[in-house]
Amino acid sequence: MRDLGLAATIMAFLGLGLVSPFILTLGYVWTDTFYPQWLSFSVFQGAPISAVMGVAAIGGYLLLDRRAPPRPTLTFILIVAFAGWITATCSWAAAPDQAWIKWNWAFKTVLFSAFVPFAIRSRVQIEALLQVYLFSAAGHLLPWGVKTLVDGGGYNRPLGLLGVNAGAFGESSMVAATIIMLIPLVLALRRHSILIPSAQARNAAYIGFVVIGAFGAIGTYARTAIIGAGVMVAGLLLHSRRKMLFLLIAIPIAFGLSVVLTTRWMARISTIENPVADTSADTRLIIWQWTLNYVDKHPLGGGFYVHSTSQIAVPIPGQEQPMIEHGRAPHSIYFEVLGEHGWVGLGLFLAVPLSSLLALMRTSRRCRGREELAWCRDLAKATQISIVTIMACGAFIGISYQPTLWDLFALSICLSEYSRRYLAEEARQRTAVPRRRTALRPAVA
Repeated sequence: MRDLGLAATIMAFLGLGLVSPFILTLGYVWTDTFYPQWLSFSVFQGAPISAVMGVAAIGGYLLLDRRAPPRPTLTFILIVAFAGWITATCSWAAAPDQAWIKWNWAFKTVLFSAFVPFAIRSRVQIEALLQVYLFSAAGHLLPWGVKTLVDGGGYNRPLGLLGVNAGAFGESSMVAATIIMLIPLVLALRRHSILIPSAQARNAAYIGFVVIGAFGAIGTYARTAIIGAGVMVAGLLLHSRRKMLFLLIAIPIAFGLSVVLTTRWMARISTIENPVADTSADTRLIIWQWTLNYVDKHPLGGGFYVHSTSQIAVPIPGQEQPMIEHGRAPHSIYFEVLGEHGWVGLGLFLAVPLSSLLALMRTSRRCRGREELAWCRDLAKATQISIVTIMACGAFIGISYQPTLWDLFALSICLSEYSRRYLAEEARQRTAVPRRRTALRPAVA
C-alpha cells in the first residue's frame, strides 16, 4: 500500500509537470525532503528518484518554460561560486574516494538551489514550493510530536519515519532545528495562504503543526532546540507589530513548559551550562580545535570527509588515559565547511546567508505600504528569521549541504525577484499610458 501511494505521487508530479513544468521542481523538492526511496518497502527502495526528478525539472524548464528568468543576483552568483569551490577542493582531498561520494549529493543540493528561482516565479509557485516542503517535512517531523505526547520522547530514539541518524530527519538535533525553523514560515502561510483559502482549514493545519511540532522539538531532548527556540522567538518579537501582546502570550507558555517538563529533559538540557562535563560536548570542542589546527597547515581545506583523517584524545572522567577517537565529525556547519573547504570555502559559505538576508531586507522595504504585497513582505521577514534560526542551530549540527538550508537561500531569491518584477511591471505600465496619449494627441487635434 505504501509503495502504491508513493508511485501515485511520483506519477502525479511527472504527469502534471508536462502541463505546468514548475511542478517538476516541486517534485524534486518533495523527493529530496520526503525520501520516498528510503520509505519504500520494495519497488522504489534505493531507486534514483531524486536524480530523475532533478533531470525532469531542469529539462522541463529548458524545453517548456523559459519565461522571465531571474537576474544573476549576488546570492545566485555566490551559490554557483560555492558549488564550484567544493568541486575544486575534491582535487586535493585528504580522503578522495569518500570526498567524491559526498560531493555527488552535496553539489546537487547546492546547485539545484540556484536553479529553483528559474522555475519558481509567481506567488502561487512560491507558496506551492513552501507547501510542498512543509507537508513533506511534516511527514517526518509530526510523528516526533505525537510520540512525545504519548510517552514523553527521549534522546536518540527512532520517533520518526526513519531510523536513528538515518538522513536529516532521523537525527534529533536536525529534527528540532527544522521544526523551529519552519514555525515563522508556517505563521506567515497561515495569514496569507491562497492555496488553502479556508481560514478554518488553515488554522487547523498550521496551528496544529506548530503545537505538535513544538512537542516534537521538546521530545528530541536536543540542546539545539533551546538555542533555536531562543533565536526564533527573538526574531518573531523583533518583527512583531504588537510586542507587548507577544510577550504576554509567550512568557506564560515558557513558564508552563518549565513546570511540566520532565527531570530527564531538564538534566539533558542543563549540560549546556558546562559542556566539558558532557562527553559529547567536550568531544565536539576537541574536534573543533583539531579542525583549526588542520586549516592552519592547509588553509584551502582538505576536501569532503577530511574529518575521517582526524585522531583526537578525549578525556574520560575518572580515568587517567584518554580515549582515542578516529574520524570524529565536527557537528557544526562552520567547522565542517572550514575543515573541508578552507577559509575560501567558509567565506563563500557565510556570504550566501548574509546576501540572502540583505536581499530579504530589501524585499521587505520594497513591499512596505503595499497591501497587495503584504504577503511578500511578511514572508520575507519570516524567511529572515528562519535563516538566522537554522544558522544558529547549525553551529552545533552538521547540515552544511542539507536541502533544509539551501531551500531557504533559494526562497530568498524567489521573493526578491518577484517583488522586483512586480514593481518594475507596475512602473512600466504607469509610464506607458501617458506616452501613448502624448503620441495620439496631435492626431486627435
